Amino acid sequence: DDPLGDWFQVFFHDPLYGSSLHDFPMLGVGPNGIYIGVQLFPPGQKLLLWAFEKSPLTGSLPRLGAVTLWRNEIFDTQFVPIQSLGPLGADLIVGLHEASGLFQFHVVEGTPALPVLRLLGVVQGPAASSGPRPAPAPGITRPVELNSGFYLSSVPVYRNRTVWLALRVDVNSRNAVRWMRVSPFSLPPRLVDAGTIADPSMHYYFPSLSVNADGDMVMAFNGSDFETFVGAYYTGRRGSDPSGASAPPTLLKAGEAAFGTSAAVTRRWGD
Repeated sequence: DDPLGDWFQVFFHDPLYGSSLHDFPMLGVGPNGIYIGVQLFPPGQKLLLWAFEKSPLTGSLPRLGAVTLWRNEIFDTQFVPIQSLGPLGADLIVGLHEASGLFQFHVVEGTPALPVLRLLGVVQGPAASSGPRPAPAPGITRPVELNSGFYLSSVPVYRNRTVWLALRVDVNSRNAVRWMRVSPFSLPPRLVDAGTIADPSMHYYFPSLSVNADGDMVMAFNGSDFETFVGAYYTGRRGSDPSGASAPPTLLKAGEAAFGTSAAVTRRWGD
């Protein structure tokens, strides 16, 4: 309850790849577990998912309970936990095939000490471009290119029996952001709603979102173009809005300076 008080921390790695970088960790919390998905470098494109038993960690004297490690080479891009909000929570995981835009939804069953992944089904999303498209921004003397991130660069949210995802997609050769709403427990899982935020000049990238109990969603992201420093933008929608609708992008905070000085390489942004 007190962020300035004592912290309980755990360091962990895959014993098979102890010298590898456990990169871009994504954390989700469900009713029974705390989950962290990572990518291993090297070797590239090996994906791990860690499950930590939740109840021992949330007691008055936190301790480490059961720990489960899943190694996965089925998904070509990511193996991501889902943040569960509200009273009707579930322990959910999504696996992503970026090139085809296929999402595989799993629910964690069994016991917290012996969790089991069960496939719920597959949902087709928009196919991703062939790798992240660099996002332009002004440099000190000339434009620079910025890394626009993964197709899915933030943890999805589960609320009121639906999963919300924030994606970086390609629209007319520019980065845009897209939200998707999926019903994972339908038979089969299905896409409920989606919307894209794009601009004829601006590139939008690195989106993340959250949803309240009324189904109102807000999504934040970065934006830039050849004449606009990287700024912070947001959009949103009410739960009662028409299908696919979301508010126009609004500037939250304008960028003030160049990020990097050379156009020779793509600058790391958001990673």
